[in-house]
Amino acid sequence: MYNDYKDMKKYWLDFELRIKSLNDSEKNLGYYNYNDKKNKTQSLFLASLLNDAVITNILAGYYEKANELSKLGEIYAAYALENDRREYLPGKRADAKTARFAQHYLLYKFRWINNKVEDVELLKNAYINVKELADEAIKIKSPKAKKICMDVITTGLKLGEFEAVKYYIDYCYKKKKNLVKDKTIIFDKQLFQSYIATYLSGAEDNSHMYELINESFKHYFEQLTKGNFRLMEEYNTYEEQVDMAYIYYKYISGNDWNKIDPIEVIRSIRDGIL
Repeated sequence: MYNDYKDMKKYWLDFELRIKSLNDSEKNLGYYNYNDKKNKTQSLFLASLLNDAVITNILAGYYEKANELSKLGEIYAAYALENDRREYLPGKRADAKTARFAQHYLLYKFRWINNKVEDVELLKNAYINVKELADEAIKIKSPKAKKICMDVITTGLKLGEFEAVKYYIDYCYKKKKNLVKDKTIIFDKQLFQSYIATYLSGAEDNSHMYELINESFKHYFEQLTKGNFRLMEEYNTYEEQVDMAYIYYKYISGNDWNKIDPIEVIRSIRDGIL
């Protein structure tokens, strides 16, 4: 129900304890030795695991650990890209384009956190590869097309490919744009993304849309920090929640994007915005 909320104080306390326990036991996993042959073979898989670990450590407030893991993740992601490592799960390899998307995108995310600035070329290459995958899947009517389109939408919004994003949203979800009424648009992720992409594809001509988008984002952060069940079901991973925060800070907040700390973006899904 719309008014059902988690006890977020207890939730974050339990979360911090859980992440601390994981941090205390992780040395036994052996992935700190990035010269190990097995680790090199599984470098793409380990980079993916470390990406999740970095986000959760930032959310738990363990910034030194997040920094340590992010630097390690960059080593693995760079190795996977340079050596075309495709193992996304132990014993399972991705096809070339899927792997190239993951390799570029993971390295992009680690460098964004480590360097406090985006590597646009890495993001562009990730987008190109996943867009080609989506076009191929659409052409043959693959059941995987919708899932791949979601990645095109996410990377396309970050890169600024708004016209293309509108096409993939329309293909995947076929939402009716006239359903937009008020800030409750946030509870329909695809409709909200479509409205944002439409606005950003011509911000000057669509300036009348800004007020609703800005108000909706404020509502998004408010409801997220309160633990709204309905919102958390719609954006059901930390990564999805952070991706929306990214869009807000880069395009809507009015702040200088080049001066925004990635940690502030990530933490906003816990702390909200000022």
